[in-house]
Amino acid sequence: HLSVGFANFDTALNPAARTCKSWDGVTTAKSGIQKTAGMTITLPIRYLPSFSLIARDLAGTSFNGSPIFLKGSGTADIPVQPMTFDLASSFTFYISGNIESKFELDIRDATYQFTGNLMQRLFAGSEISFGDMVHLRAGYMNGYPTGGFGVGTPKARLNFAWYSDELENRYHGSRDQRFALQFTHSFFGGD
Repeated sequence: HLSVGFANFDTALNPAARTCKSWDGVTTAKSGIQKTAGMTITLPIRYLPSFSLIARDLAGTSFNGSPIFLKGSGTADIPVQPMTFDLASSFTFYISGNIESKFELDIRDATYQFTGNLMQRLFAGSEISFGDMVHLRAGYMNGYPTGGFGVGTPKARLNFAWYSDELENRYHGSRDQRFALQFTHSFFGGD
């Protein structure tokens, strides 16, 4: 995918912490192409354990030239992004009938190419589903708790999420709480 560099990327924080907050930062930015690859292995045994590996910035990402789709100078000094690896694992527990629970644990930048607190790199979550109609979610992301729920039918689904992004390049620096509401509808397929 295509990425535009805006700031000093010396920490492994979420994109909100690396977002440029001024127009000058956008017009002096440079552009680069990030290459990402990943794989997931799910074992065909009880609990369906799943293990994932994602490689980001394959062979490093260089930023050069002017920003794409914008007129600018492209003079920002943006270092080469080193290649990093993310790890993830998930399990599914079938409680009874149509009730199931899923658990996931992820670690971003598992090889510590960037600075930052370990708690900023950990992501954990759980979801309990009732007949694939009601989903309750809870988790941990960017050092803060998260939550949400979803309701749906085979044709339509409504999801609500509450989470937080970190706006500074440090652990628990400046929390930005966010809410997301999503409605999807399928015109084809389903029952």
